[in-house]
Amino acid sequence: MKNFFCITFLGLLIFPVFSQQTVEKLLEGYFKNSLEIHNLSAEMDEEIIQAEKTLLQTGLSIKVSTGTIQITAGDETEISLSPNASLQIPQADNLSFSAKSNIEIEDGDADFKNTNFSVSADIISSGMEKRRITLDESNRAVLVAQRNLQNGFVSVESEFYKSIKNLYQTIVNISNAKKDLYEDQLSFNQIKAQGYSTSSTKYRLAEMEVISDQHKVEVYEHELEREAKIFASKCGIEWNFKNVKEFLPKEIPQVQPIKISSFNKEDYLETENANWKSEINERKRQADKDLTLSVNAGYTINNEVHNDEYKNTIDAGTALTWNGTGLTANAGVSVPTNSDPLIYTFGLSVDPNEFKLRKLSKKIDDIERSKEKIEINSSKSNYVTSVISQNTTLHDLEWAKKKDLENLDLYTKLEEDTKTYFDRGLITESEYNSAKVNKENYQVQCLIDDIEMIIYNNDTKLLFTRDSELYKDKENVNGSEKNEDK
Repeated sequence: MKNFFCITFLGLLIFPVFSQQTVEKLLEGYFKNSLEIHNLSAEMDEEIIQAEKTLLQTGLSIKVSTGTIQITAGDETEISLSPNASLQIPQADNLSFSAKSNIEIEDGDADFKNTNFSVSADIISSGMEKRRITLDESNRAVLVAQRNLQNGFVSVESEFYKSIKNLYQTIVNISNAKKDLYEDQLSFNQIKAQGYSTSSTKYRLAEMEVISDQHKVEVYEHELEREAKIFASKCGIEWNFKNVKEFLPKEIPQVQPIKISSFNKEDYLETENANWKSEINERKRQADKDLTLSVNAGYTINNEVHNDEYKNTIDAGTALTWNGTGLTANAGVSVPTNSDPLIYTFGLSVDPNEFKLRKLSKKIDDIERSKEKIEINSSKSNYVTSVISQNTTLHDLEWAKKKDLENLDLYTKLEEDTKTYFDRGLITESEYNSAKVNKENYQVQCLIDDIEMIIYNNDTKLLFTRDSELYKDKENVNGSEKNEDK
């Protein structure tokens, strides 16, 4: 019977002296093999490149073109082209400079017509603000991608610890199942010793209990080995262990609980997102101005003011759009340099539907503002709920850990006492068995409590933005790069 006892409980020991793996090593491998981390990292890199692309697209622009070059071959070769060049500076009220000309070359003689040099700018427009909004949205996309990666590490870490927790829980299940098997085996042995027939109901029921317990133990053991191997592969570790106890870490890092009150209310992720959405949408609405006005000025050499009539002129013009009424007007003047009469141009257009569409758009804007306020208020309400929930969870975890430590201390002493009593023959092996299993179960439960605290801390972190950590990590990376350069 003692041999059976030793064999039964040899497999219950979960704190081997020669444990080969540490939590840090396993977690490092788990991160490296996480497809979620790799995907979030790729998404962040993509957003950074996209932001660089947006900055180029909305920044200073230089364009040079030869235009269409036409060559006519004959007795006399004729070449015509329309080169042009432009420089646009969106960040300076859409200030732009341009030059263009129509050039005809015949027998080496060049004739320049409609050669124009001009400058234009917006006096009243939403161009600069819309550009700032575009850049801010682009930077926001990068920030969100960085946050997603940051939170991805936290979520994957929680996933990692939940896997270890499940393995520990399975160990507890095996321990309890073996305890049941041992006790039912003792009962079955007593029935056999009492001489019951193998065909009797009592004998058969006792035998079935033992068979059922054996099956339950085998199921849990197969489950433990299968899940441990899967977990090891996710950590990038080849399975070459004799059993699971050689693989599992013997201790879990103990962390101090993070109180939700240590975070700023304004950094509550849901509220921060709602405020950003409201702010950027309001900026877009304000940028959509009712009135836009632009001006331009320039000098044209051989300006074709009439059919085959060319003059050098000083040009100026303006364009006005009144979005609320659908009214568009433009006017210009060309002043010949030889004191000829001035040349005026103007145009006017009206879209009656624009007035109605503008009014409807304003109504939609008001509805959107209301929805955004509701979203902000909802996030604030959810913050209060999160505070209550996290505080309650923390209280429960601390209480559970305290009780489990007390019970562990109680059953450790009880196991020592029952071992002495068992050696003296004062109690049964079953009673000693029970005390030993309870002690080992609470050892595992204390490890699970440490895991639960880590998961709680991670859940609390995920409720808030932690941008200061991003900037700190960036400074550390930059500092490392400088040191490497040195």
